[in-house]
This record gives sequence, structure tokens and C-alpha cells, in this order.
Amino acid sequence: MRLSAGLSSICIAANCLLCSSAFAAHNAGPKDSPSDSIARYEALAKLPFPGGQPTRATAATLRDELLFQRATQVYLWALPAINLYSMKEGFGEGVRRWL
Repeated sequence: MRLSAGLSSICIAANCLLCSSAFAAHNAGPKDSPSDSIARYEALAKLPFPGGQPTRATAATLRDELLFQRATQVYLWALPAINLYSMKEGFGEGVRRWL
């Protein structure tokens, strides 16, 4: 299925907006050192689960982390496709003649 140029531009823009908002929310503070990153993951591992069930605060923290991880994965998986699309559009008609 071939998307129109306008629709594919909207998809690319939506992907960039989603990922940039996730990165901005996650990286709102100062840059982390490697030891700060380890401390962050240790804090996630030590979240309270009284009676084997997460608290509301624990669930919200884990949901935020999951959304950040998914947004990062979408961004990384989309890079090759966006790169190929951009190269195809950049070359213009010269490439289309050979396809």
C-alpha cells in the first residue's frame, strides 16, 4: 500500500512528536551520569508492592517508564524506514526512472 506524500509526512511528524514529547518528559532534569542511571533503575526495582500488588504511585511510575521505553523503541525502529523514504524522495525522478 502506497501512502500519499501528505499522509506519510503526517505519519512522520506524528512519530517525531510522540518521541520528542516522551524524551522531553523523561529527560526534564539535568543530564544523568552512569551512576545516576543505575540509581534510577535500582529505584524502579525497589518500588513498593505491598501484598504483591502495586500501589497507585507504583503503577503510575511503571506506566510512565513503559511509555518512555515504547516511544524509544518506536523511534529507533522507525529510523531506517524514514531514512529510506527520505533518500527516495531526495533523489526524486532520477531514482523513479530505474525502479
